[in-house]
Amino acid sequence: MSKSMTFIKVTTSKSVGKVQAHAKYIGFRSRDKHQNERGLFDRTRDNGAPYKEFVKSLKEKPSLSHSQSNKAFKVVLSWREKDARELGIHSEDRYKDIARNYVQQLEKDKGMKLDYVGAVHMKDEHPHIHLIISGVGQNKENGRDNRLRIDFKQDIPNQKLNVDKDIGADRLQRDREVDERLRGVEQERGNQQPRDQREQLSRYSTGRDITKDVFNTLEKISKQARFKSERAREQNERELSKNERDRER
Repeated sequence: MSKSMTFIKVTTSKSVGKVQAHAKYIGFRSRDKHQNERGLFDRTRDNGAPYKEFVKSLKEKPSLSHSQSNKAFKVVLSWREKDARELGIHSEDRYKDIARNYVQQLEKDKGMKLDYVGAVHMKDEHPHIHLIISGVGQNKENGRDNRLRIDFKQDIPNQKLNVDKDIGADRLQRDREVDERLRGVEQERGNQQPRDQREQLSRYSTGRDITKDVFNTLEKISKQARFKSERAREQNERELSKNERDRER
């Protein structure tokens, strides 16, 4: 199994005050170090999500009144910038789509609607998304508040797979594996060429062998076609997800 391209870190907070401080930090204080706008997003707003209202809602939840209850889950989704650029996801809007899809899948898995706020940090070589998700969600069947429970050993590996699928990481990994195998074949063929042939080519050739260039060009065209097809499919899925979120408002 290929290694996941998505890094996910999940921690909990038992203090509403610390949740508020973290929201201010990710939305405003740390923004000076990054190349995108200040502020927070949520389910429906790309910026200007009111974190004070989010924190107030946590204070008012009876099921979160116990001092040892998890008031919120703090999530970080991150990638290497090189991978993000190859995947075509290195933009603030695309990261927000990924974050919303992540929460939507979590809601589906847990059978509840969750409140959250988030921020994108376009940090050099380490783009990442911060999410703060309420420790309580509304049960989709009976409307009651239920505590959100995350199995760190089982849920997080599954979440990585889901995000990788959403961003097309499996496609990129397959392309890289094909490239690696092709390079191995070319190297092996080069090593197997008779010595006298290699010397003759080296002695009399006035230009360079363009076979490899043609082969690489054809491979590039093929990969671009697959990429465009995959991006069109992903765009269609994102629009369907957005329409589903709009219906749930």
